[in-house]
Amino acid sequence: MICSRCKQEIPADMAYVLIRGSIILRTPKKRPLVFTCIEQAYNYAQALFMHDVCWIETLREHGADLYDMNKVAESYKNREVSDGLGQNKAGK
Repeated sequence: MICSRCKQEIPADMAYVLIRGSIILRTPKKRPLVFTCIEQAYNYAQALFMHDVCWIETLREHGADLYDMNKVAESYKNREVSDGLGQNKAGK
């Protein structure tokens, strides 16, 4: 597998990112005409493979907001664990 950004091989034991399109229909009963020719369908079916660092660099180039997950983890380190319902383990 070759990285779409740097054109280097992605080793079998390395994590990578797969970017591909997906058409989501809100009403499965209605099937809109998405592609008007076979070339559009072919182009849409293409996928990008990238090293994880290449993907992050691509996001930076496009101005995406990125978070340093080490800083995010540190900010949660001393907080109480939530049960997902807005309550901590003590029921508050």
